[in-house]
Amino acid sequence: SAAARTLRAAGVGVDLMVTDLDKTPETARDLTHEGVPVAVHAHGDNVPAVERWVPRLDGDHVVPTTQAAPRGPVVNYGGFTDGDRAAFLADDAGAETLRFPGWDFDDATVSAAKRRKLAWAERLLAWLERRRGERFAVLDGRRAGIDPL
Repeated sequence: SAAARTLRAAGVGVDLMVTDLDKTPETARDLTHEGVPVAVHAHGDNVPAVERWVPRLDGDHVVPTTQAAPRGPVVNYGGFTDGDRAAFLADDAGAETLRFPGWDFDDATVSAAKRRKLAWAERLLAWLERRRGERFAVLDGRRAGIDPL
């Protein structure tokens, strides 16, 4: 989700934001009011953020997502973090190739909990690249150490 803010600050257009509203909810709000779709992911840890921010978004441009069984308009595209969820959503939308600029699975500044989440994201992306028959550069040099799904 922070990537959308960074891209906008650099003058790069954002076609879609994927977020669980943990870092830049203001960017999500602004984008929806500009007509840009925002995939908002709800999970057990972010209910207060969803309750606070979703009413401030333009509902016509919100794509509600979950990692559980989908209900009503809520969709489960796959993925565990904002980034790998974006990859699964792009795959579902028919993206020809997937790229992951700025990804760092070895960021020493993240918490232990975030490291565990990134390990799951890595496993999911390895599964997705096998299913797509594509090699994701972000996994180069890592595949041998990834537990397969």
